Amino acid sequence: MGYQHPPASIAEDDSIFVAVPSTDDKVIDVYSFPGELLKVRIPQIRTVETGMVMAVKFVRNRAPQRLILLAGYEGGVTAAFKLADEHPDTSVGTAQLVYLSQPHSQPILSMDASPEGDFYYTSSADAVIAKHQIPELPSIPGKEDNNPPVPSSDLFTKQTGDQLSSKTAAPSGLSSLLSSAAPLPKFKPAPPVQKVVSLQAPYKIRDTKHAGQQSLRVRSDGRLLVTGGWDSRIRIYSTKTLKEVAVLKWHKEGVYSTAFGEILAQDEIGCGDGAINKRQRDREEQSKLKHWVAAGAKDGKVSLWEVF
Repeated sequence: MGYQHPPASIAEDDSIFVAVPSTDDKVIDVYSFPGELLKVRIPQIRTVETGMVMAVKFVRNRAPQRLILLAGYEGGVTAAFKLADEHPDTSVGTAQLVYLSQPHSQPILSMDASPEGDFYYTSSADAVIAKHQIPELPSIPGKEDNNPPVPSSDLFTKQTGDQLSSKTAAPSGLSSLLSSAAPLPKFKPAPPVQKVVSLQAPYKIRDTKHAGQQSLRVRSDGRLLVTGGWDSRIRIYSTKTLKEVAVLKWHKEGVYSTAFGEILAQDEIGCGDGAINKRQRDREEQSKLKHWVAAGAKDGKVSLWEVF
């Protein structure tokens, strides 16, 4: 799963984060590309048997602007981890577990988050679809007020006027020897002790009676989600109630992949080529406003649907 840094991110380049299972399949590694640097290693969860990592998803809370990594595991467990605000180039960071749940009895197949980053949804080899609320997190320091972060040099005890004036004197003896030595490397404090997060009930859960729903995707307006089923059906659900609102039947074998077309606002639609006539231009604009669903199945076919 990849995540590109937005303009507000700490990174100043066009690097992206990519999360993958590690060589230990219960551990998640986060790399930065194109530098190919290991930035974060998320260790195995010890409080519950998770099995191997099955799905990962990056999401950013819009209000506090925190970067969250969602994970789904073979044991039906899902977790949310808060990544650190800073990712030093010289060391591998860690992440804080902020949410843990086990709503499924079978491996989690897919997950996706709401556009606001406050909820996410999981589907599994069982018939359950679950809705999870991402815990509220504090805002990133420096973004919620006008006070800049305190420089690291100001974290030490303030010096008196005599101490400051003594710096101007020429060092002698041992002081002279130390001053000529190479500067000491920056000290990276040990990460804080992680709080134990117990299993929590999901925000909402629904037994759909249809096992093996995968490729769960949330529409760009956050109102609907779609899944592809082993039974060759494409199902549409309300994200608010998790009730099934439509079943799309055409494929003859299991549906492996689904996607929503992004819903565009009227002012986001381009005028197109001025040479085309008005009727054709109106038709193209209307097609961009429609709510499309695309799906691909084991039968080797791709389908396109217009939904409400």
